[in-house]
Amino acid sequence: MTRGIGKINKKNKFVNSSIKNLIRNKRTAWKKYITKQSQEARNEYSKARNKVRNETRKFIKKHEREIAKGAKSNPKKLWSYINSKRKYPVGIAELSDSSGHVYKTDNEKANALKDFFNLSS
Repeated sequence: MTRGIGKINKKNKFVNSSIKNLIRNKRTAWKKYITKQSQEARNEYSKARNKVRNETRKFIKKHEREIAKGAKSNPKKLWSYINSKRKYPVGIAELSDSSGHVYKTDNEKANALKDFFNLSS
């Protein structure tokens, strides 16, 4: 029987081999700190943690710059990145008019907005 069936393998896009090595160093520094409980081990862990944080931030910035540079030639890549960063799906919430009627479907919302802005102008 194989192990791990049904698990989703989410590979982090922002980790390269050098960052993996830094993460490994951070983990070993953490284990050393947990066993020794000394200030020197804590400082070593803190330096390793900060190094990982700085390098991943640099890598992400570089990745975002590359996407921004290629936005004109490859807009699909830009929008897929933007959509991956959104927390909530894009959409219009339920609308209600002054009489209290609630519009739930997209067509109803579109018509309600059209009527509202046609009356306003």
